[in-house]
Amino acid sequence: MADTDVIGIVSLLLAAGGAAYLFRARLIGRAAAPEQPPPAPEKPSAAREAKTLPPTLRPASDRPPAKTAAKTAAKASAKTKTTTPESPAAKAVEAPVVEKLVDEAAPSTKPEEADEPPTVPPPKDLPPPKERIVVDSDVPAPAPVPKKAGFKKQTIVGLPEPALLDVVPKLDFEEDEDVEPTRVGRYERQSIRPPVEKHVFDEGADLEKRQEGAPLALAVYALAQTDPGKRRKQNEDSYLVRDPDSLYVVADGMGGHRGGQHASKLAVETINDAFEKRSFEAEAHADLPPPASELARAIQMANSQILVEAELKPELKGMGTTLCAARFCDDNRRLFIGHVGDSRCYRLRGGVMKQMTADHTMADYGVTGPEGAHLSRALGVWPTVPIDVIMATPQLDDVYLLCSDGLTKMLTNETIQTQLLHEEDPKAAVERLVFFANAHGGKDNITVILLRVVEPGWLPPSEREAAAST
Repeated sequence: MADTDVIGIVSLLLAAGGAAYLFRARLIGRAAAPEQPPPAPEKPSAAREAKTLPPTLRPASDRPPAKTAAKTAAKASAKTKTTTPESPAAKAVEAPVVEKLVDEAAPSTKPEEADEPPTVPPPKDLPPPKERIVVDSDVPAPAPVPKKAGFKKQTIVGLPEPALLDVVPKLDFEEDEDVEPTRVGRYERQSIRPPVEKHVFDEGADLEKRQEGAPLALAVYALAQTDPGKRRKQNEDSYLVRDPDSLYVVADGMGGHRGGQHASKLAVETINDAFEKRSFEAEAHADLPPPASELARAIQMANSQILVEAELKPELKGMGTTLCAARFCDDNRRLFIGHVGDSRCYRLRGGVMKQMTADHTMADYGVTGPEGAHLSRALGVWPTVPIDVIMATPQLDDVYLLCSDGLTKMLTNETIQTQLLHEEDPKAAVERLVFFANAHGGKDNITVILLRVVEPGWLPPSEREAAAST
């Protein structure tokens, strides 16, 4: 009996010690073990997953075998082709394979509502999701296409209204500037009657009547000279002396490369052709004398022809020209001047020189500083161009000077007047004007036409001496 009690007591002690050991081990294990994350949600069954996933992401066993199998075979054949040697030409032709995640085998009918997972509308402030694209990793992705360089911004003007000041480019081409050749559609020469701004320089010049007590006719002695100047590689000025019609034109081209030269030459050729054929497009102006309307329409014809030529020859795109034309009529007792741009016409009468034309620049629209000197009007910029028509009544011994801005940029009006007053011979006066313009820098082409109103049969001193010696 005593042995049994001893065995029971020992068993109890062993059980208590084991329990204490297990309790202590559990406390130490909890203190040393890191915090475990919450259990993952139960993975959906394979059947539900096959219903909710797109066909291209389903297991191969659940994927419809229609077009996907064909595409898999095509991919396999493409991969085997890459392992076989091919010619460089064949590799160059081969295009990258791009596969979009589109359910090609999906039925046309919408599946049952109960099988679809709940849809949650995207937040309103986020952009719509982009279409996912899977690219075959064995084929290099196509290189990004570089953006085309924008057309060179030209520094020109053509401003019909002050409201367009911020949207119209400025016309200020230099001879060496590069103008990008571009073609924009097709342009056909149009027959347009140009808008005209009429200016009466002498009182009564707009009336068709002969001065009382005046001789029956006056003559015009003309002499012209052009010079490239000291800075330019080529001469972009052109001029026209057409004595049978008492018509004289100075044109100062712009446009880069040979565009300016071509524009000025085309302008004088178009005007000369119009007067030679006596063919003037569009209707006559009702508020202008017929000779003035013919001059304005011939200038508009030159404007249209420049636009047509620039459209046919992309390398001439952007060319233009200023122009100043003088036409004597009615026995040279009436003078009409057509003017566009900053080429000028002066008149010397009784020892006083006056500028008859006003430069068409951005200063007319309130622009100040260097920008104000940019042209606001030129031929070859718009389908039609406003033309200033100045009317005057010539008198005996008047001297008229047509010139490009290559002269007026270098010489002041006072210097020009001094040279005209001290030189009776037109040839000597023209040569001295060109010489002084070059002596002051010659930064631009210089073109001068000197017109002297004389009696019929008048000769300059140099020609008189030559005639007397013979």
